[in-house]
Order: sequence, then C-alpha cells, then structure tokens
Amino acid sequence: MKEIDTLVHEIKSVWHAYSEVIENKEGFRHNLVEKQHKYTLYCGFSFPDKKKSLLFGFYNASSGRSMVMPHGKGFSVAHAKSEALSPEYDWITIVCDEEEYEEIFLSMLRDLLHVINEREMDSDGAQLLQIVIDRIRAWQKFLGKSKALTLTKEQEIGLWGELIVFLRLLESDCSPHLLCTMWSGPENAPQDFIHAGYAIEVKTNVHQLLKKVRISSLEQLDASPFAALFLICNILTVDDQEGRTLASLVSLLTSMLSEDELKQSFQNKLISYGYIEEYSMYYDTPYTVLEQYLYQIDSLFPVLTPQNVPKEVVSALYTLDLSQYSSSVSFEEIVKKWSVRQNVY
Repeated sequence: MKEIDTLVHEIKSVWHAYSEVIENKEGFRHNLVEKQHKYTLYCGFSFPDKKKSLLFGFYNASSGRSMVMPHGKGFSVAHAKSEALSPEYDWITIVCDEEEYEEIFLSMLRDLLHVINEREMDSDGAQLLQIVIDRIRAWQKFLGKSKALTLTKEQEIGLWGELIVFLRLLESDCSPHLLCTMWSGPENAPQDFIHAGYAIEVKTNVHQLLKKVRISSLEQLDASPFAALFLICNILTVDDQEGRTLASLVSLLTSMLSEDELKQSFQNKLISYGYIEEYSMYYDTPYTVLEQYLYQIDSLFPVLTPQNVPKEVVSALYTLDLSQYSSSVSFEEIVKKWSVRQNVY
C-alpha cells in the first residue's frame, strides 16, 4: 500500500482535475488510485452535481451485497453496480454530499486508509468491507452530534474521566470484551457504562472542590431500571509530572487491548464520541485524579427522575451539590458487582 499521505495527495489532485470538468450526463467518473489483491480504490466525482466521491472494491466479498449501508449526515454510502466494475469485487461508493463536510470527509478518508492498512494482512475482502462499514458508521454517529473535528475542553475532560474509569476496570480484571461492549457513553446512552442490569455514570471536573455535578436528564440518575446504578465523580488537577494527557490515555488503553477486533471496536467508539486520532496532538494537558467520590444511587439520594417530578416535566438539566455526601461505596465493591455479571450477555 502507498503511504497514506501520498494517496490522499493523489486523490485531492484527481478531485481538483474533475472540478473543472463539465458533464451533464448523470453518473460517476473515477480514477484508479490504489489496487491491492483484497481491495481497490478509485476516486472521482459524481455528475452532474460534481460531488467528491470514493469507490472501494473488496475482493470476494459477495456477502456484503446484502449488507445495510450506513446512513447519516455529511456523506452517503451505497452499493455500486456497473458492467465496468469487476464482478469479483463488492463495490461501495462514498459521496460527500455537502461542501461544508469536505474537511471531515478527508479526515474520514485518512482514517479508513489507516484502518485498512492495519487490518489488511489478517483479514479477507469480506472482513475488510465489514471493518470499513463499521468505521463509517462510527463517523456518521459522530456527525450526528457535531461537525467539529476537535473536542471542546469540557468534552475532553469528560472523555478523560470515562477512560480513567475504563482503565481502572480493565486493571481490575474486567473482561476487555465486556468493557468495549458496555462502554455506552459514546452511544448517547443516559449512563456511561451499562451491562446486565448494572450502570455507572461518570462525572468529571477540574479543580472543582465544591463537589457540584451537572445532571443532563431525568433518566441519567434514575436507578429504577437497574439492579444497581453508581455515580463516580472525578476531580482532576493538571499534573505536569505524573499526569496523563487524553492522547496518552487513549494510546495506553489501545495498547492494552490485545485483539485487533477489540482495538477497532474501541477506536470506533472514540470516533463516535468525537475523538479523531488525527487531531490528538491538541489534547496535551496532563491530568491526574485529585479526588474521587463514589455513590450508589438509592431512594435517599437527591435526584430528579421521571417518577418523582410532575408528569408535565418531561426533561430537566440540573446541578447537584454533593458537598454533604461522602462516598457510599468503594471502587472495589463496584468491581465486585460487575465481576459477577461478566458472563451475563
């Protein structure tokens, strides 16, 4: 495979050339930019609307022809059929639908080329197609929430807090497969970790010693659907000596997930959250946990839920002052409850 930067440069050159072509006939015009045994890549334009497009072919991946294509903002994905295309490959087109998404489209292209490069040796054509489709779905989940390629400082701190809990659970011998599945924060779930009747919500602040946390919905601390719901509050401080940046924390966790499929699942969730590896250099503030408070949500805990507000109240955003509340559970107790549920799927 060519160097990714070389491929991207060639693709941008082809797009520039096609931008000056006038074509009234509907269809695609593509140039070959990469041909490997397991996959082939063309790039070009769709006409007459002159939208940038990619055409991927995956060798002997006929099972993909019944696969439901991802759908979302920014770009569209579809099966491609043409007498000019080799029937030995399953073909998909990815079209950038709006100019405002072009920078994101390029970032996604680099990411797709990177994951193909990582997985090509140990995957057949059908598996590569599935890997690419899963990755595109992650990008479209991200685009459903934002068009910014970098996280806000608040989002960076929130993700850092979720990942430090992920790390502690992993270091406590929780199953890596289970952790990648139950990490639900990137999926817009009310809680950040959910599995088999148990849930964890993570709140993270920097230098906020007043123990105030913002609750984003009536459902977030509603324990009624769960056997147990835990709230973990992290208070961080900037630590240039022993702290970890978000980028280094991501790198550490990726290295601890030994299987390629687990790494891919983890990376897909990071993208869904809005963490794009290409922009990881912006997350260079090293944090460490200064204080951590842990609570099991019960009937005495001060929360708003759908059950205890007037029926006319259908949503709420509120702040809890937990300065009068000490931790009611230890991390080890939380891990113990999770551990006995690891074989429940």
